[in-house]
Amino acid sequence: MAEKPKKKEVVKSDKGIPENYQPTTEEAAALKAFLRRKENSKPSSSLKLEKGKGNQTKASFKHEDEGLATVLFMESIATADFDFLNGLLNQVVNVTTQNKVINDSEANFLLSMVKGIEPRDQLETMLAPDGGNPYRHDEICQWS
Repeated sequence: MAEKPKKKEVVKSDKGIPENYQPTTEEAAALKAFLRRKENSKPSSSLKLEKGKGNQTKASFKHEDEGLATVLFMESIATADFDFLNGLLNQVVNVTTQNKVINDSEANFLLSMVKGIEPRDQLETMLAPDGGNPYRHDEICQWS
């Protein structure tokens, strides 16, 4: 009886892609466009939400230098006003918290929508969240 041919073992990277994989022309173009977009985007940090004392929510940024992270985030939302920043973050936390459960990923998604439009001023920053969460339009508009 003849033996079955053995399958050629494919060595994969830690991301699950074969190491010798050659992307198609379209894939290479998409990768190049992605890297260009990433390179041209403003640096910013993700928001980290935690339950504090009582019903308070503590917001911080996922970055080694909290001050720098705050400035980078403020630049990405076109403001230098800390009162505006605090108001925006409070509203994002209120809108993305359901049944007293804090949702970091939903808050960061909403903020990424704001950053993605590359606002030029605080007004544009305030208009952006409506597009990030269209199903909760009435709640988002409470801050307008």
